Amino acid sequence: MTAVTEPAGGTRRDRFTISLYLLLAGVAILHSGLGALLPYMRHDLRMSHVVESVHLSAMAVGGLVASVLAGPVRRKLGRGRLLLCAGLLVAAGGVGFAVATTPTISVASAFLVGLGGSVCLISGQAALVGLHGPRSARMIIELNLAYSLGAALGTAALPLVAGSGLGWRGFGGLHAVLLCLVVVPLMLGTARSADPPAVPPRRAASGVRRGRPAFGVVAAALSVAVEWSFALWVATYLHDVVGLDRAQASWGTSLMLTGVIAGRAAGSRMVARVAPQHVLTGSLLTCGLAFGLLNASHSTTAVVGAAAVAGLGIANLYPAAVAMVIGGDPSRADTAMARCSLATSTSLMISPVLLGWLADSVGLARAFTVVPVFVVGALAAIRLAGGPRPAARSSMPSGRAGVG
Repeated sequence: MTAVTEPAGGTRRDRFTISLYLLLAGVAILHSGLGALLPYMRHDLRMSHVVESVHLSAMAVGGLVASVLAGPVRRKLGRGRLLLCAGLLVAAGGVGFAVATTPTISVASAFLVGLGGSVCLISGQAALVGLHGPRSARMIIELNLAYSLGAALGTAALPLVAGSGLGWRGFGGLHAVLLCLVVVPLMLGTARSADPPAVPPRRAASGVRRGRPAFGVVAAALSVAVEWSFALWVATYLHDVVGLDRAQASWGTSLMLTGVIAGRAAGSRMVARVAPQHVLTGSLLTCGLAFGLLNASHSTTAVVGAAAVAGLGIANLYPAAVAMVIGGDPSRADTAMARCSLATSTSLMISPVLLGWLADSVGLARAFTVVPVFVVGALAAIRLAGGPRPAARSSMPSGRAGVG
């Protein structure tokens, strides 16, 4: 699979790229912050835990729909308009949460957030390939770093907004205002840059192994399974298996999220010199190490440190997998990204439920051993996907490329 690597000469971030970063950071406030919002909604809307989980499923279904429709709609509207519409869909979801009086309205809002947020991720990452060519791997990880920073901002702001006179509903309303009055206008001024003139991609240089891109998608799906197994279950693992109290488990989770931000900041520089599949391999091995440390550690400090290692490991799983998949077919980045999103959204729906079912059946300690199984499967898929030989650096067009 052809690497998307950054050649010498540095990276120029134009106005559209910066606006795209801001759009993803703004979208992430609600797209990633839904889980933190649910406890507030459960109290006011009198929801059961099953109804809570339906909100997460609705958001995942929105991601599946986005992976199917993003390509055809992009061909009709253009990528710039599609990104603007996607941002407005997320804003509409925020308004829906602000006015929700029944779970039916809030579930529909979660679907809109999942649909719009996933379209932003799919089309945004594909746009970076079209605009930046061989430099796009670094941009993709930076885009996901912007998403992480937006998610962290939203998580920190939610208790403050909910504790004010605005209440938790004000969080969705303020988020919609932020997108509509600040982020979307920035995108509007640069939207035309999202659709550069088509330039036929150069043929791959001789000596480049074509690989099997389908296995790259499998690797991405299994990598997402590893990521969300840690992201959704590590706090419960620290409390139920290790025996930490809720405050200590929360601290461990915070350190894991800090590790994610630090890892993505480092990853954005690493892909300038290392092919994405190698970054992905190193991230998976780090996750395997984190699993071993969680099981072998006995002191609170060591276990919380293991959670931080897990954060470093999961940080670049998704962006590196995306860069690897798109790098395998850069001239059809939208199609490759849609397939990747379809696989990862399905994995996101299935893997946490699978781990939860196993935990109910055999206990969380034993159930968590599915994580190294996912790791080994992803590593095998990367190997089967193939990789570049040294001549591969010349196989991608420089500058603007025709995408999709």
